[in-house]
Amino acid sequence: MKISRLLEIIDSPTREINLNRKYSGETSARKPKEIGSGIYSSVYDNPADPHTVKKTQSYASSDPFLEYVELIIKHKLWENPHFPRIYGTKYFNFKGGLRRGQWKIERLHKIHTLNLEESKGLVERYFGVETESKYTLIRLLGDLENKKTIENIKDETFKQAAIKIHSLIDDLPRVSFDSTVPRAGLDLHGDNFMIRRTSVGPQVVFMDPFA
Repeated sequence: MKISRLLEIIDSPTREINLNRKYSGETSARKPKEIGSGIYSSVYDNPADPHTVKKTQSYASSDPFLEYVELIIKHKLWENPHFPRIYGTKYFNFKGGLRRGQWKIERLHKIHTLNLEESKGLVERYFGVETESKYTLIRLLGDLENKKTIENIKDETFKQAAIKIHSLIDDLPRVSFDSTVPRAGLDLHGDNFMIRRTSVGPQVVFMDPFA
């Protein structure tokens, strides 16, 4: 079955907010419910718009996701459904010169929420492979770090997204979190992919592909 692209007009404004206080771990006095966290950032509910979440930079000044978002906006990568939709960016400038980013992003779902039939369907659609294991999809997505795996992708839209992910590495201007590494690299594992649920079935989204 051919899956149509789900396109919408994305307005992704950027705001700079100057705060006359030092950074204490929060960008605002009112802390919403945290629904996920990692080395670089945390994800919070957005009560004002339950179809979105807010991802807030929490630690590193050089955050690969920050670079990824800027490239998504610059190249309008959301025109391919395998990239996340970014609805806005805020930069909080704290007293003392510290700066933290916050992004309003569509609410997606963890890849582990797929049931067996959904996972099998995605494996067949993207890779043309039949499987009886729920974990084949996660393994094949991790294999996308190898360009030879991309050659075997059957879905053209998904293939173009994977090719673009590899090409974006050359556009990352900052070093990775590990200062011994000259620049960010690919970090394609199950937790860094998300699922968009649509009326035509689930779609895999490259959520946080760099480290």
